[in-house]
Parts: sequence; structure tokens; C-alpha cells
Amino acid sequence: LFHEGIYKMWYEGDGGFGYATSPDGINWLKDTFHNPVMEPGSVGEWDELEINNASVLIKDNIYHMWYSGKDFIQDNRIGYATSPDGINWMKDSLNPVIDHGNPGTWDDEEVIHPFVILENDTLKMYYNGHNGQTQRILYAISIDGRVWSKYTLHPMLNPGLGGTWDSNELGPLAVVYYGNKYHMWYTGWNYADYIQIGYA
Repeated sequence: LFHEGIYKMWYEGDGGFGYATSPDGINWLKDTFHNPVMEPGSVGEWDELEINNASVLIKDNIYHMWYSGKDFIQDNRIGYATSPDGINWMKDSLNPVIDHGNPGTWDDEEVIHPFVILENDTLKMYYNGHNGQTQRILYAISIDGRVWSKYTLHPMLNPGLGGTWDSNELGPLAVVYYGNKYHMWYTGWNYADYIQIGYA
């Protein structure tokens, strides 16, 4: 995130999320005094095992983070946290804010890898949903970051046709709105080759 002339990064480690800053996007300084700035939940909570894949933006002078969390029983779900400074985070009481879908839906076994953009006053989340067979890119919208409405007419992006590089699974992604178009970079895998990056 580029904010007030500084690049800011929230990155994943074994003990939770770390925070680092950079003047140029190349030379980074870890915040050794505060790190980790967020840790997995306590025993019995929905994110007790691990947290990963933070997506952060600033709205109304508050830092907003959406992230994947996992417990020892269930697969990944998506949580939400806020911070006044990007360092001291408060997890939301509604967590997880995006849960598994109903049986038979695209995300009935897992929701993971959120990426959120702000357009006018609407928050738009692109995320991965897994139904036990494959992983797609799905979409949801929210006004407050806590209550989300999933788009259910069709996935935003399906895996490629059989034999292609992304035929089995789509993974973490990033979206930018620029030049009157949405641009997405996403990972794909066919279980045979390396995980690679595609563009849509």
C-alpha cells in the first residue's frame, strides 16, 4: 500500500502478519518493535491455526484488513480487522465475515485469498472459493466491510480447459481498476506443472 509517501507491506510469517515500510518499494525495513502485528486466534477460535493472505486498504482514515484464517477442524474462512495506524489491529466481532457457502455452491468447502478494492463507496472483494473439486475466483460486495453479499450468477473466473496451464485450480490474485477496465493477475495450476501467473 502506498500512503503518505511511504510504501507499506503486511506480510505472512509463521507467527502471523508482519509489517514493513519502504521509501521506494525496493528497500524494506521490518518493524522489529511491533512484529508480528497480528497473530492467529486463541485456541478454539476460527483462525487458531494460521492467518494468511492479508489485503489492506485505507477508508475514512482507518486501515481495513481482510485475511484468510484457519482452525484445526475447518478449512479457510475470511476475516476482517481494523487499525488506526496499520500496526495495532482489532479483529472484528462478526468474524469470519465470509463463511463457506451452502452445500452445492462454488465455495461450500473453503473461502480464501481475499483481495479488496474500494470503488466509490462500495467495497469489492475477489476471492477464491473451493467446492471440493476445483478452486475458482468469486466476488462479493459490501458497504461496511463486515456484511458481504456474494455474487451468485456465475464465477468471476473459472479454471481453463483441460490440458491448459490453469485447468485445475485458480489461486491468489490481485485486481486493479485502471483505464476504464478491471485488470486481474491470478495464479493457476494444472497439478502437473509449476504454479504460474495469468492475466485477465
